[in-house]
Amino acid sequence: MEAPGNVLLKVTSVLLIIYGIATILLSLIVLLFSTLVSSLGGVIAITAGGVFFVASVIILVSGILGLISAVLGLKRSNDPSRANFFIVNGGILCTLMLLSLILGFQMIGLIGFVLPALYIAGGLMNKSHARER
Repeated sequence: MEAPGNVLLKVTSVLLIIYGIATILLSLIVLLFSTLVSSLGGVIAITAGGVFFVASVIILVSGILGLISAVLGLKRSNDPSRANFFIVNGGILCTLMLLSLILGFQMIGLIGFVLPALYIAGGLMNKSHARER
């Protein structure tokens, strides 16, 4: 019998792969922009460049972790005994996405927060199915 959260986890994993690739590319662009701003000189430019740098590193790390979790999630989505993987990874990714939302609210960050929440929901569905077995 198929796990109840299988379809939700597979769709979320594919969306998280797309989101992870887009996030990595965007954070690399922001990283380059931060070095450009910092090179302009002046206290304000260096401070703004530093803030952009920190924000882009956090977003880059969350994109890489999201991409890795999504690839692993595709493989593990039909196994109810691995439900904790989705719950833990979803919690970590939600925390990172919330941090990036606090640094600067963007619609893409909100989407990035919803996807790990769906991971948690699918993991909980699979966990309840594993208990019934």
